[in-house]
Amino acid sequence: MRILKSLVMIGVVAALVIGATSAYFSDTERISGNTFATGILDIDGTSNFPLNFTNLAPGGTYTQDVAVHLGGTLPADIYFGLKHESGADLSAVLSAAIYDVDNSTWVTGWNPVLYYFGNWTKAATNVSPGQWRTYRVYVRMDPGADNTYQNLTNHTQVILYGTQVGAPYPGTPPWQY
Repeated sequence: MRILKSLVMIGVVAALVIGATSAYFSDTERISGNTFATGILDIDGTSNFPLNFTNLAPGGTYTQDVAVHLGGTLPADIYFGLKHESGADLSAVLSAAIYDVDNSTWVTGWNPVLYYFGNWTKAATNVSPGQWRTYRVYVRMDPGADNTYQNLTNHTQVILYGTQVGAPYPGTPPWQY
């Protein structure tokens, strides 16, 4: 046992002597003036809003072109939804579809207008800052709408929501936003 303690002690002393006699060179450089700046995501313009569909009649289809401008410095995905503001509930007799004029593609096919109150609809992906996007909004009144829908008005808010490319849309549906 004494021999083992002696060997351990010799090992510890040797390690201290070797470590104490070792030398290393080192250097430190400090660089100032580095910049970290966040980008800006901004839907900063619209054209031909608000939507104005008047004199609707059963079986009729109506269109309106609208445009959205992305400002800021970051590319974005753009979503839209609807929120009821006031007036009569026409959701049972109206349907809508959205066409991307710039890309000649349908954003959505025909859906009951109620769909757009409960769901965020992706209108555009990876829109560059400074870019305008034009859409044709179609509204159709059900041909079976009866006289109870005469002379009614509905006011609805269009909500445009921009996200950083690839980020999710809000967890809250548009009608609660």
